[in-house]
Amino acid sequence: RPSLVVYWSRHCGPALQALPAIDSVAKQLRERGIPVYLVTDEQPSSEAAKFFQDRKVSIPVLFDYKREVSRAFRNFGTPAYYVFDERGRIRFNELNEVNDVLLQIHAIQSDVADKR
Repeated sequence: RPSLVVYWSRHCGPALQALPAIDSVAKQLRERGIPVYLVTDEQPSSEAAKFFQDRKVSIPVLFDYKREVSRAFRNFGTPAYYVFDERGRIRFNELNEVNDVLLQIHAIQSDVADKR
């Protein structure tokens, strides 16, 4: 099944602005059984935990403080959206808006259904 990884930073204005929409899309995808993860470039801390709790973020947050995920994805900025197909391959990573993710997930699911 497809999945979504959002590379995100709370120190980036566009990423902060997109967070409510990211969380909304994540809820929709999870209802369809599609996993979503928020990856941030900082260390786990009580301050970070409070930030996500105060904003009622429901997405699992992974902390990439060693920047391993960032290097693997060749990530340049935030927010960055990575849509994976059922084989774990990045299918889409040039998305500008989180709502585009829904279209890309649909495309992957349609492609899989067509191959059956």
